[in-house]
Amino acid sequence: MLALLGDARLADPVGAEDTVDYGPPLGALRLDYVLPAAGLTVAGAKAGAGAVAVAGAGVLRPDGLAEGLAAALRLSSRHWPVWVDLVLPSGRS
Repeated sequence: MLALLGDARLADPVGAEDTVDYGPPLGALRLDYVLPAAGLTVAGAKAGAGAVAVAGAGVLRPDGLAEGLAAALRLSSRHWPVWVDLVLPSGRS
C-alpha cells in the first residue's frame, strides 16, 4: 500500500486529512482514499491534453454539520465519506 500511495502519478487533493476516528487508543487516522480509474489521467500528474481536472475534493466530517446529518454519519460508520469532483475533457463522459 505504501508503494501505491507513494507513486508519483497519484496526487492527494485532500492532503493529510483524517477519514476515520476510532477513539482511544488509535484516534483519528487517514484510511480512506479515492483512486481514479486506470484510463483517467488527472491534471497535475504530468498530464497532457485530455486530462481530467480535479474541481474539488474533501472529507464529509460530522463536525459542523446539521445535527440530523451528523448523527446519521456517526451511526452509519466510523469512516467518513471521501469525495472528489472531476471535470472531464469535452467529448468524455
